[in-house]
Amino acid sequence: MIMDRRNFSKKMMMAGLAVPAAGSSFSDPDEQNSIKENVSKYPAREFDVVVAGGGTAGVVAAIAAARNGAKTALIEGKGYAGGTVVEGGTALHSFFNLWKAFPGVEKRQVVRGIAQEIIDRLLLIGGTTGHGDVTGKIDYDCVCTAIDTELYKLVVLEMLTEAGVSVFTNTLVAGAEKKGS
Repeated sequence: MIMDRRNFSKKMMMAGLAVPAAGSSFSDPDEQNSIKENVSKYPAREFDVVVAGGGTAGVVAAIAAARNGAKTALIEGKGYAGGTVVEGGTALHSFFNLWKAFPGVEKRQVVRGIAQEIIDRLLLIGGTTGHGDVTGKIDYDCVCTAIDTELYKLVVLEMLTEAGVSVFTNTLVAGAEKKGS
């Protein structure tokens, strides 16, 4: 029997697909992607608020929750909090001060709160020069606030700890169990 390249490839692909299925112990495709374990052996902690992700928004949310009396946990997959501001390497992409875009609006800071507290602490230890004014042909006053990424990680970890947040780094959220409302 003469076989052309197309038929040969087709038959080989079909044979290749059949081999794993014949030798596989999995019958349910969902079973291949799941792990069954007895979780009753693991210690459990209860929190009022669990924040999944330690980027700037997660850090601010966790600090705010803890400061308002909630027993709070922050879970971050990497070994540090900071997210894009740390991984992007040098700046908080922000609009802390935005007034040039609105003619006639007086110069004033728009964003304050915990985000500004982070900047204030970085200023104290030389981790930023503060919010920079953009000059030239652009309508924004502060597009980026340059930071030292290592000092940023230190500052946010200190603030999380001071607020009483339980910080879990190198940890992924795989599920949650909820009791009550």
